[in-house]
Amino acid sequence: MKITMNYRKYFKEYYGIDFSKEYEVHHIDLNRENNDIRNLMLLPKTLHRKYHMALSVFNQFQVNPCIVSFNVKISGNGPNTSNYQRSMAKSLLVALEECDKWYDYKSYLDGEMPNIHNITLD
Repeated sequence: MKITMNYRKYFKEYYGIDFSKEYEVHHIDLNRENNDIRNLMLLPKTLHRKYHMALSVFNQFQVNPCIVSFNVKISGNGPNTSNYQRSMAKSLLVALEECDKWYDYKSYLDGEMPNIHNITLD
């Protein structure tokens, strides 16, 4: 029988913070079994969902979920175009840009930098 760590509780206790159910503890390497504190970061639930939704489009075609590839050639709007993939890539990049702020927040919690984005938890 496999025991799953309550990584949400672990994150709260490790950093001595509390946060609502509006936040998720995200596994940076996408491996839910890797509960090393260096692999865990806090994300707003909506951003976490947005990130995984955009990433899932690419994961269905690839073996390694950490590697994203797509067709970038100009192809117009006709049949057999890659516009959907490009649109999802844009969504993923927007989500990643927002996630970067939360990674900085993790660095703040680790004492490595100031809270440059002035993130406060509800």
